[in-house]
Amino acid sequence: MKTVFVLLLTLVSATHVLSQGTVNFANSQSTRITNCVTGAPVSTSTDGIRAALYYAPDGVIDEAAFALGGPSVAVISGVFNGGPRTIPTPVPGGWIMIQIRAFEATYGSTYEEAWAAPLQNGRFALTGKSVIVRVDTGNPASTPPDPATSLVNSGLRGFCVASKPLPFPQITISDALVFEGDGGTTNAIFEVTLIGGSNEVVSVNYSTADNSATAGSDYTSASGTVVFNAGESNKTIVVTVSGDTEPENDEVLLVNLSNPVNGVLLRAQAAGTIYNDDCRTDVQLAFYPGVTINGCAGKPYRIEVAFEANPNQWSTVTNFVVPTSPYLWFDTISPISGQRFYRTVLLPP
Repeated sequence: MKTVFVLLLTLVSATHVLSQGTVNFANSQSTRITNCVTGAPVSTSTDGIRAALYYAPDGVIDEAAFALGGPSVAVISGVFNGGPRTIPTPVPGGWIMIQIRAFEATYGSTYEEAWAAPLQNGRFALTGKSVIVRVDTGNPASTPPDPATSLVNSGLRGFCVASKPLPFPQITISDALVFEGDGGTTNAIFEVTLIGGSNEVVSVNYSTADNSATAGSDYTSASGTVVFNAGESNKTIVVTVSGDTEPENDEVLLVNLSNPVNGVLLRAQAAGTIYNDDCRTDVQLAFYPGVTINGCAGKPYRIEVAFEANPNQWSTVTNFVVPTSPYLWFDTISPISGQRFYRTVLLPP
């Protein structure tokens, strides 16, 4: 009995090994994975996209019946190369159905996990599937099996990845830039946009927060609710900025969106830059045709000139970044003329 048992075990094991086939899990430039929106090839390093091999018995086209055929692999410029894969087949080297599935790995470790993952940064995972191809897996005779049947020669075509549609319209907010001013107050305007439109009322809360700017001295804190009625898509949030004459670095305040209703947050935070403009106008005549500029080092200016014949008619000489302050600048651009007058205008970054 013991001898018979060993023989039977050997036969069963041999049958299991033979009921396999091999597939070369790789594609080529002609079958690349791309981004459905941009058309650009995707990569694991830049887009987080990985590719996985799925298989099903011959003739099956129900995608729910496909099983994962090993770990996912990295994608480089739309191309993957996982090498030979051993796949179970009804008979040794039989026909099977193959599909490639790609997914954004930051949402999950498999295609299924990524597809079912919740929103991150206002969107779902990038996912995509290839066409289903029928593959003759050959008859593996060695371990690892070699050679493997090539997917590229089996009708595989390129495909793209995209996010599944959002259930609600998206809410986003843009950054703002405001010149500080020498006194009083100035308004920093933040644009809030509803993308996709809605037949329902959409709302989102907002509140300011300190970054390098401080509420109470640099700006006045604000909070409230932005409401989009049906058909509306653009709203604004106004934050009051306090002016002064103290030379200082640019400062930043934040506006945070939260608790959206009938919408999802595509961008939940915006930065408001309070642009220091307390050294923008001091231009001193040094010697003809040079002037000394006392400005904000590292900031862009527009240098303008007026001539004696038309002292109120200003024209642009050049746009110029002051490297240090004070800085002696020579006008080698304007035409030779009589007396000249200069002024500077501080520009946005």
